[in-house]
Amino acid sequence: MSVPDIKSARMALVDPHAFSSAGSGQRRRAAMTATMREHLGDLWRSATEGARVDGLALGCVGSLARGELGPLSDLDLVLLYRGQDVKSVNAIADKLWYPLWDNGIRFDHSVRTPQQSREAGARDLTAAIGQLDLTWIAGDETLVMAVRSTTAHDWRRDARTRLPELLEALASRHHREGDLAQLVDPDLKEARGGLRDMGILRAMTAAWLADRPHG
Repeated sequence: MSVPDIKSARMALVDPHAFSSAGSGQRRRAAMTATMREHLGDLWRSATEGARVDGLALGCVGSLARGELGPLSDLDLVLLYRGQDVKSVNAIADKLWYPLWDNGIRFDHSVRTPQQSREAGARDLTAAIGQLDLTWIAGDETLVMAVRSTTAHDWRRDARTRLPELLEALASRHHREGDLAQLVDPDLKEARGGLRDMGILRAMTAAWLADRPHG
């Protein structure tokens, strides 16, 4: 399947006539996520020429990792490596990224070792929270699981000391974006009470500092 076909396939799955059906949103997001994961797996096999490559893996964070992909959602991709030649890793990264760029797929990307991932989480609060959702797509699955496990360990250890930073970031965003329930045209992701706040709640639950919403 070519990259342009993926854009069309995602839009074809929208089916606005089903919006009023119970559970249609969940089914739609699951279908879009499965379609994109299948495509990225094909892209991986092409980039690695179908060979097994130990110490190299493609993972994702964000909506794709959580199974919440929408028709216009960006991708957040992470190429992890350990014990690999950097030049070879970058060559594979080019084979993964350029087909997506060339066909207008919006995505963020990074190429990191497990240690660099850990350092990014320690340095950047957004990265730390995002990496809690790190999910395997292709390649060495144990590498992805190791990074996710380390991220979760570090977050549980440091969450209490990072609470002031987290609360400051929340207050700044809420002031900037306003209250979702009170705005005529709110940002459903960034406004107070939106999807970003649900991600914060999941992160607090992962740190054993809060219970998850049960509604």
